[in-house]
Amino acid sequence: MAYTFENLSFADFEDLARDLLGQELGVRFEGFGAGPDGGIDGRHAVAEKTMVLQAKHYAGSPFAALKSVMAKSRSTIDALKPARYLLATSRSLTPGNKVTLAREIGPALLTQSDIFGPTDLNGLLRKFGVPTDVLERTVAKIEERISEISEATDPASSPSLSADAIKEVENFDDNALRNLFAPLINGMR
Repeated sequence: MAYTFENLSFADFEDLARDLLGQELGVRFEGFGAGPDGGIDGRHAVAEKTMVLQAKHYAGSPFAALKSVMAKSRSTIDALKPARYLLATSRSLTPGNKVTLAREIGPALLTQSDIFGPTDLNGLLRKFGVPTDVLERTVAKIEERISEISEATDPASSPSLSADAIKEVENFDDNALRNLFAPLINGMR
């Protein structure tokens, strides 16, 4: 099963990328709060050597959009001077796309393998995540338990209004409405 990551928010995609790549590389990436991040969605620093992770959530976007944003990021990447730069993106990539992105990113990208597209991220999910057969068995058990509970319980009857309640609703006027909200309005004064 391959995930497209389209249902993730930008923050969720950043968290996922940080967790998966940190696990793969055996490091802990620092995460930062919402807002401008200066091109850093994850950072691992040891002494003077800094590894920077940037996550770009562009699932469903044209490659040109990702290429453009990476071209604009080049000066920021160069200013950070990371020992190693990693890019994770939800945008599907071809080998040619990775070559193009590597040119845009510049020398901080040590290898095109440091660009992780959705296929790479799905591979890491399979490597570190829940195996598909375990997930399928778990879902089947949950569905079975829901079925058991449904069979063991009686459905509640639908509520109904009595004839008196219907008449009361029909007689509700502006005066009744004012009286209903008067204590609330008077309490605010």
